[in-house]
Amino acid sequence: LSEGERRRLRRAERIAWLWPWQWVKAAGRWLRKGRRQRDLPPES
Repeated sequence: LSEGERRRLRRAERIAWLWPWQWVKAAGRWLRKGRRQRDLPPES
């Protein structure tokens, strides 16, 4: 592999490894936001 190909492969691996984390963080933020909104009294 050339240096450029190695670098591209490494970046692809890092992205593949980080993607699940993005989903976990987004889901956690979304769940916290939803729970916080449910805890608030309904606006009349």
